[in-house]
Amino acid sequence: MFGFGKKSWVEWFKLGVSYEGAGNYDKAIDAFQQVLLVNPEHFAAWFNLGLIYVGTGQFVKAIDAYQQTVRINPDDAAAWDSLGTAYGSAGQFPKAIAAFKEAVRIKPDDAQAWQNLAETYSVMGDFIKAAEANRRIVPR
Repeated sequence: MFGFGKKSWVEWFKLGVSYEGAGNYDKAIDAFQQVLLVNPEHFAAWFNLGLIYVGTGQFVKAIDAYQQTVRINPDDAAAWDSLGTAYGSAGQFPKAIAAFKEAVRIKPDDAQAWQNLAETYSVMGDFIKAAEANRRIVPR
């Protein structure tokens, strides 16, 4: 895989980040998928794919990508928060709440995750739990 004319997974990852920064989602997706062909446990490649898929409205693919991130690193609060966002964007509110709860369990002072949890409770009409989550938001 590292022979002449072939890119290493590191080069593919850097290329993916560059494409993502330039807003070229198709090429970024291709580059991150190349990383995963060589290194299927690459947390950041999965995470970046999730970001791209959410940004392009491909919520089922985003959920799949973020599920891989939490499988690889189950103690990453940002990954759980992002999974919750993907679930919420897909209208899967109970799963979103579970993911946000996991994020704040891991990182109790994560204001963004508490806010996302409160907003999801509000969308579901559970204003008491929304208020409780809002009270937990720690100013940054």
